[in-house]
Amino acid sequence: EENSPIEEAKTDFTDLDNVKWAEEAISVLAARGIINGRENRRFYPEDKISREEFTKLIICAFNLEDENARSEFSDVDKNAWYYKYVASGEKNGIINGTGDGLFGVGAPITREELAAMIYRCAALKGIELSADAEYLPFDDDEAISEYAREAVESLAKNKVINGMGANMFMPAESCTRAQAAKMLYEVCRRMS
Repeated sequence: EENSPIEEAKTDFTDLDNVKWAEEAISVLAARGIINGRENRRFYPEDKISREEFTKLIICAFNLEDENARSEFSDVDKNAWYYKYVASGEKNGIINGTGDGLFGVGAPITREELAAMIYRCAALKGIELSADAEYLPFDDDEAISEYAREAVESLAKNKVINGMGANMFMPAESCTRAQAAKMLYEVCRRMS
């Protein structure tokens, strides 16, 4: 079986040495034009990723961009670069705000927020996630918010997400660019 050019494509980011576990994910998503580096061939894998930045990634990865979508969030400026991505996510039921009619622009996305968005996208796109695999609870399971619990359990069972060491999921921790790329890649690989 021939390898697709996307699988062979390697990016030339110079700052991935400390995130070898995410290197393939970053390279493939970059080759597909879903994620970009920044200046001087750097990806900045340890930087936090904001809610709107991740929304753009997931909308592009799943081809859910809708030019006609409208956002009802009061903190989403219709002239902002992220408007159509947030609006598309809102229209497709992938994103919920942070309460009080706000999207949470500028806030770093948490690990459980990201898991919930990925899980909703997988359901929307009909991506098969095994219900049979065993869920091995994280030691901080009780810290996972109710809205994200099913998402975290399903994605952990299916090896889309992992803990942070010492069997901790750390649901409220901010997600890094490398972690976001890895989780997104793992679910994108399951798209037929």
